Amino acid sequence: MVGDVKLKAVRSVKNSIIGNRVKKCLYVELGVVPLLISILNSESDSALIINAAATLGSLSKMFPEESTQHGVTEALSKHISSNDKKVIESCCRSLRIIFVSNNKQDVKDPFKTESISALIRLLSSEPQLAELAASLLSVQPTIEAIGPLTHLLSSSHAKCQEAACSALASTFSKHQPKEFIDDNLSTLLLNILKTCKNNRMRLVAIKCLAHVNRIKPLATNDIIVTVLPIMIKLLSEVDDNCYQEAPSVLSDLIRNNPQLQKAACDANAIPKLVQYLSAEPTVDDNIKENVLMSLAEICSLRDEGRKLVFDSKPPILSTIVNLLDSPNSRVRHAACTCAHSLSRSVKNLRTSLVDAGIANYLLKLLDDHIQIQTSAAATLCNLIMNFHPMKQYVLEKNCVKKLVEFCVNGMNDVLRLNSITAIKNLSFRCGVGVKSAIMSELGRDQLFKLLQDHDHEIQRHTMNLIRNLLLGDMPERFLENLLSDNTLLDIVTNKMCASPDHVSPGMLVQCAFVLSNIAAVGTEQDRKKVLAQSVLSPVLSAMTHQDKDVRIAILWLIINLAWDVEEEEGGRESWEARVKILKDNGCRDKLTHLVNNDADMDVRERAKQALEHLDNGASHPL
Repeated sequence: MVGDVKLKAVRSVKNSIIGNRVKKCLYVELGVVPLLISILNSESDSALIINAAATLGSLSKMFPEESTQHGVTEALSKHISSNDKKVIESCCRSLRIIFVSNNKQDVKDPFKTESISALIRLLSSEPQLAELAASLLSVQPTIEAIGPLTHLLSSSHAKCQEAACSALASTFSKHQPKEFIDDNLSTLLLNILKTCKNNRMRLVAIKCLAHVNRIKPLATNDIIVTVLPIMIKLLSEVDDNCYQEAPSVLSDLIRNNPQLQKAACDANAIPKLVQYLSAEPTVDDNIKENVLMSLAEICSLRDEGRKLVFDSKPPILSTIVNLLDSPNSRVRHAACTCAHSLSRSVKNLRTSLVDAGIANYLLKLLDDHIQIQTSAAATLCNLIMNFHPMKQYVLEKNCVKKLVEFCVNGMNDVLRLNSITAIKNLSFRCGVGVKSAIMSELGRDQLFKLLQDHDHEIQRHTMNLIRNLLLGDMPERFLENLLSDNTLLDIVTNKMCASPDHVSPGMLVQCAFVLSNIAAVGTEQDRKKVLAQSVLSPVLSAMTHQDKDVRIAILWLIINLAWDVEEEEGGRESWEARVKILKDNGCRDKLTHLVNNDADMDVRERAKQALEHLDNGASHPL
């Protein structure tokens, strides 16, 4: 009798809340959710469980947060292994509402192992249960489900195929199971594209193929001839089931592939993407994000794609720049990612970004959350190298202080790397004022500390920064302070003496140019420090390095050490002393060997030039 009363009560609640928002609010406030969970956890009557599960599913449409609390997932998923198929279906439908319909897929691993096993078994059940199971497996992908899901692609039921495609796409997005991907899977997906007329199904199949292609590349011709034309066509579909997600799927398909990015440009993908944003103020934020990320991807590797964005009709550049100030953080991040891709353009195209007023927005984003800060710093890196007005603006806005703060105190290594790279680019061919501002914020000790950073790329860019600071005019007593003890030369020497496993050719190049610039702009006393045996020995050893850029950098150093500084006190005499040290250490023989035997023409020319300086001197530094 008690069970009948409960069943009637649950049915009454279920029926009364259908389409009634007021009653849903009322029942949730009265605490009906914990009571329904209690029924699922303690009752065995199938009808009671079915109705309790359906009621929870109905409530979760309006209260998605409530549905992931109070143990709702555990209570529903325990019945996936039931012997009653109607119980299974009711619980799975409610779980699908919670995690798929409400887009709560950010909940990490909501199902226990036994529930996952039960869902995999359901993939071989009747179509409606197989479809539900596949939908839930897209929430918590598992490699063990790949085989049954692949088999489901051959189902005669379109909804089963779509759910299987979606689950496989999620699985391949999370895992990289190359051994589970065979030609049969790719063939099935391509066949769906060729035969299916349902746009949603085709989009999900392309999404799956995009992930498969990254793990185990398909024939590029198959993608260009079969997949890409359908993908581009889907960008024009106004169907709500495709319109929002299509740009994101295109982004997945062409990621890190210049050949596919070119094919997408040739197929007029950019005008179609631009059209999405033509009515920007009324466009949904999710669509803005997806379109911006797709534009970022399509022009990430090729200037031709970037030019199409810059020249788009209607013009889109100002829209992209304005979206850097969007109230939605995900849109701001997507706009910044897009701006970063565009900032890789040749100089005349990058000028368009600066003219569009990007500077102010970018500097504001350095105060945003870390993901946006990282992207903004990366964009800044590309824009400040060759634009003096941009450098001046960065100084006026005290941006150097912010970048130094990221380098020194940041917890994210990518942000730290982007920040030191931005400072390095700021210092490229800059004036004394910029150099003074950098050193005022960074300081000598912190500069040397970054040279010992755990991140080798940060070390390399810091060494490049020092190279730039030593080029051209310098603040008063700058070099004297930098070389006030042997710290810098000791660091450089240690790096040049390190084994190839511990130092990159790129770092050796920067070390050589730091020494070269010291030799070019320093005093005779500074040049003597560079010629000390502890420094000179690894320098001469690097003359035969397998990387030609290292050999060329070392040769520039030799040229500057062999420069005859006639106007300085003891000029010719000092030159002779330097040349003697170089010759006594076998430098001339090494140069002769490079002139006669090196495979690279640039190396041979630089070696010939160095040999002339060593024998005859020179009247100006290089």
